[in-house]
Amino acid sequence: MRMLAFLLVLLSMPLCAQTPLTLRVVDKVDGRPLPYATVLIKRTARGTITNTDGYFSLPANAEGDTIRISFVGYQTSFLAVNDLRDGQQIALLRSSQELREVTIRPDDEVYRRIAAIARDLHRTPAVEGRMFFGMETYSDTLPVEMIHGYYNARTVGARLNGITLKQGRIGIAPKDDRYYINYNTTRAFALMDIQGEESPYPHSPLRFTKAADLKRGFHAEVVSTGSGPGAVDHLRVVPRAHNPEAFTLDLWVEPRTEWVRALELQCTNCPKHPFIPLFEHGRIDTVDLRYRQTWTTSGWRQPEVMELTLRVAYTGPDFSEAYRTHAVMHLFDSRSKFIEPLFAFSGDLPDYLRMNWLPEDTAFWERMHPPLPTARQQRDMEFLRNNDLRDGQWLLRLGPDSRYLASNYARWHPTERVLLQGVATQVPTEPFQRTRISELTGEHAIYIGPLPVNLVAQIYLDLDTVNGTLLHRSATVLDGNHSFDMVTDQPWSAAFHNIWFDLCELERRELEKRLDQPGTNLLRAKALHAEFTARLKALTQRYLEETAYGDRFSGLGPWNERVKKELGIDNLALFGF
Repeated sequence: MRMLAFLLVLLSMPLCAQTPLTLRVVDKVDGRPLPYATVLIKRTARGTITNTDGYFSLPANAEGDTIRISFVGYQTSFLAVNDLRDGQQIALLRSSQELREVTIRPDDEVYRRIAAIARDLHRTPAVEGRMFFGMETYSDTLPVEMIHGYYNARTVGARLNGITLKQGRIGIAPKDDRYYINYNTTRAFALMDIQGEESPYPHSPLRFTKAADLKRGFHAEVVSTGSGPGAVDHLRVVPRAHNPEAFTLDLWVEPRTEWVRALELQCTNCPKHPFIPLFEHGRIDTVDLRYRQTWTTSGWRQPEVMELTLRVAYTGPDFSEAYRTHAVMHLFDSRSKFIEPLFAFSGDLPDYLRMNWLPEDTAFWERMHPPLPTARQQRDMEFLRNNDLRDGQWLLRLGPDSRYLASNYARWHPTERVLLQGVATQVPTEPFQRTRISELTGEHAIYIGPLPVNLVAQIYLDLDTVNGTLLHRSATVLDGNHSFDMVTDQPWSAAFHNIWFDLCELERRELEKRLDQPGTNLLRAKALHAEFTARLKALTQRYLEETAYGDRFSGLGPWNERVKKELGIDNLALFGF
């Protein structure tokens, strides 16, 4: 089984739709659908975007509200929801009808204006909010990968400055016995710093804040200017012949200002990019890239929609494929943030290693809907459900390559036993001394060296408040990033590990009882989680000491009896003792 793996990304947007009202946004003159037009519900300041066919949906609870629909180059439309009917087309008037073509010439004023735009972007303050992320990758017309995720996001100027995962899910399927893996797509977005001095992508003209510096490497021109409601000026910046490692930039800016409405970077056969094969049995031949931002027209200035279209040509020993990824990010709510799960991830993990073990919250996904899918996307959503990454069977077919995608976290399950060797990655470093006594011969031996056993579990706790009610979901998770057992000469080691993990599960169940008590609010829930985190550490230390770090078989008995009584699991019997 072969695998292909790079960075990528795609996104969409959400509304808490219940009984949706389906509408379509089109051009008033030719009826062309307007993809990724932004739709804002005035009362809640939350929104969605249209899909590639111009459709979007409104929830039933939007009745009596007003929506604002905007699209770059068109007049913004305000509509009362009560006046809309299901299936209605909403026609936007193109502001560009009033645009006058300008003679394209290398005017120094254009360079000064673009440099001023770059300086203005640097001054744009940070904005935080809730974001939907999604991605879909196709080989020809066959879907091979889909990712959906919800995040708290932070933007600074034109850059995605940080994201924290709330919930995510991944679906993948092979083509000709090969998987295509976008290993860390959100990282690809974070690396797109269009004003940074150093970037793994081609250089952006917006890195220059002085007209003279910009002019040395780029040719700037006015494509058109506009006037009237919703009008924009269209500017274009093209790299000069001696500057091949640079993007072509298109800017749509409010007339007589430096306020960006949209920007687009693109390159064909990009000479510089951050995408690399994860494995050695293939190479990337070409990458074509288009990256677009659409900015808000009211409230806090921020890139509201970010699009990435990527075409990758990949060649291996006996195949040559082209993969197309389309990605959209929508920062749909800048007034609030998700309650982030209480869990200490280890380092900057790739998307796959964060999502492939997460407990799925069905109720959450029912509350948070991406934009109305197209007919093709509706069909492919079945792909996402039928090829859920959590299934795990696909991982078994990967052989040695599975080490890149296997999670170092394991959730407790009543009918499955953990094997620490298949989860743990840490190695001991701290000095440790103990006396080992053989229970078979009574012989004593002094051990001096690194700590031989370290068992770490966490309680994953996801919290939400819905209509004033606190919702909570939890899971007991073995943290393989910090767990290890260097004692390999005891036949009961597997029982030793699983008895401990079952004891951790008992602590989680006690936490759930406390969370269910009347009057428990968000602050109390967080305090309880901190209390039980400390309890897990104390329990683990006591267990290790009473079992002599797994050496003393007789020490396992009382703990096994407790687990057997409360969970009905007899680990000693299961492992042949």
